[in-house]
Amino acid sequence: MKFAAGMIGISAIYAFLLFAHTELWVNEYRIQRLFGLHHPGLITNLCILSFYIVFTPAASWFTKRLPGASKWKYGLCVSWIPIYWILIRQFALHVPLTNPQDQPLPAAGLMLLGWACCYPLFILFVTFLSSEDGG
Repeated sequence: MKFAAGMIGISAIYAFLLFAHTELWVNEYRIQRLFGLHHPGLITNLCILSFYIVFTPAASWFTKRLPGASKWKYGLCVSWIPIYWILIRQFALHVPLTNPQDQPLPAAGLMLLGWACCYPLFILFVTFLSSEDGG
């Protein structure tokens, strides 16, 4: 039970990390309009970088201290997907687009799909580095 709760918690960290990354990137026009920023890309990129700097070592630390079978820890590379989907749906429900000019560019979906496909490799890398024996 403790292992399952730990896996869900670490998966939530990974899901929130990608969620913050994608939502800040996709809603750049909305951030610019709401806060009156001239270059919101720089600020959103700094926020995204700070999220990765804070949450990646935290996820690694929690993964290292997760009790149980070490091979099951590699399930983290897919267990973040349902939590990410829930976060995206809740954000879309509670923060709808009200201004048509805030729509992201058409190619943004392809970029997000590419990030989502490469994200499990990032999680595998972090999990590999956090294991005691290196594998």
